[in-house]
Amino acid sequence: MDALRVCDVIAAIERAAPPDWADEWDNVGLQLGHPEGRVYRAAVTLELTEDALEETVASGPDLLITHHPVIFSPLYHLRSDSPTGDRILQLAGAGVALYCAHTNLDRSHLGPSAVLASELGLIDVISLQPLADLLKLVVYVPESDVEEVRAALSDAGAGHIGAYSHCTFSTRGTGTFMPGSGADPYVGSTGELARVDEYRMETVIPRHRLAPIMSVLHHVHPYEEPAFDLLSLHNRNLQVGMGRIGDLPEPVSARKVAERVLQVCPSDQLRAAGDMDRLVQRIAVCGGAGEKLADTAAATGAELFITGDVSHHGARDMLDAGMVVLDVGHAATEQPAMRQLAAHLRQSLGSAVQIEEVESFATPWD
Repeated sequence: MDALRVCDVIAAIERAAPPDWADEWDNVGLQLGHPEGRVYRAAVTLELTEDALEETVASGPDLLITHHPVIFSPLYHLRSDSPTGDRILQLAGAGVALYCAHTNLDRSHLGPSAVLASELGLIDVISLQPLADLLKLVVYVPESDVEEVRAALSDAGAGHIGAYSHCTFSTRGTGTFMPGSGADPYVGSTGELARVDEYRMETVIPRHRLAPIMSVLHHVHPYEEPAFDLLSLHNRNLQVGMGRIGDLPEPVSARKVAERVLQVCPSDQLRAAGDMDRLVQRIAVCGGAGEKLADTAAATGAELFITGDVSHHGARDMLDAGMVVLDVGHAATEQPAMRQLAAHLRQSLGSAVQIEEVESFATPWD
């Protein structure tokens, strides 16, 4: 089997975490190397610390995938007497390409918040800050082909609403058209007005899946020129965005939740604020630094908020809002997502690429 390319591995990530989901200030994507470079082994790590760099260079993967961007602020030079420059030069010297998925990954089902919510056993989970990522596709299909078109669009990713797939709505009507010179009509004759029993089919599509879904539409639709409309929606995609909130199946003490959190996110930096014996059920989580989402968490009924990098005044405000607070540390809340990303790549790429996890990682507080 031929080796996959860097761009093939990137595509497996970006199907789940499109770069369009990243914040404008962020720097995601391929930061070092060539997209056509061959990949036999790839490694995943949260960020490129000195220890992680040493392990990476020693093990020699073809591609390193990080969550925190290595190149973030503008670089005006690449010098080995600067920490960032030296790390990049060492990777380049070892022939390792570098790809970063940051805030786009944060918003996805593979991101720290979604993974943490899943590991804690939360149900009915939605994003704390949903992304406006939905379009409506309206397409007109002859009656004889409507089921084939419906199935093909749904299989391509259209019609997903929450836990439901293949969501469409159809109304019957009559379509008219007159084929002109040079046309190759599916029905009708050149220069004659045709009337066809058609269905108006409506479905929602995520914006980042627009190109492949439209490609499928043109391939499966029987008409030479399918008639369709694309409409922008104000609806937000509740499964995509920063942070997550959901419910435990039954109330438990905040202390019990903290014990579970430490199983999922091993950390010696856990800080708790509030009554740890309080029974809680509705829980908000935000991997990394989620203090900015505290007001939203409180407004959506969170009784407990789990995140990292909570400030003194932020903790006070969360307590005043009626929430118990668990600050597990920035890195600890994001590490489970790195394991999930590695698992996703193993499943997506199979045996074509060996996926490793960089074990050498220390927080600034270690």
